[in-house]
Amino acid sequence: PEQSSRVQAVVDMYGPADLTTEDFSFLRHKNLIATVFEVNTPNHPLLAQASPINHISPDDPPFLIFQGTKDTVVPPSQSEALYEALKVGGVPARLVLVENAGHSFRPVGGAISPSREEITFLTVQFFLQTLGMP
Repeated sequence: PEQSSRVQAVVDMYGPADLTTEDFSFLRHKNLIATVFEVNTPNHPLLAQASPINHISPDDPPFLIFQGTKDTVVPPSQSEALYEALKVGGVPARLVLVENAGHSFRPVGGAISPSREEITFLTVQFFLQTLGMP
């Protein structure tokens, strides 16, 4: 049978959701934003356009979001805001906060929980269930 090229499931690991908010810290990421988007102001319309949180619709696929509780690169508030916006938009979503995890799930102040192995298991299970695979 033909397969659709439409995205059918999303796993987001510590990704920024809203490039216009202060918690993303335009000043901290100023060089990155200037390089990628060629803008030098935090309220540039291009940043709002590039923010996933502004493109949610009820026909979006289910999301599984992982976020480290001690991430200082992309703060947990970014994933929490995306999760809430998805729920309000009628999109199935699950947020898993990874305790003691910085960016890239780097341990900060103790072992991360869930572990990397558990994160992998949850990811595989999500894809299997969402895509209807045995």
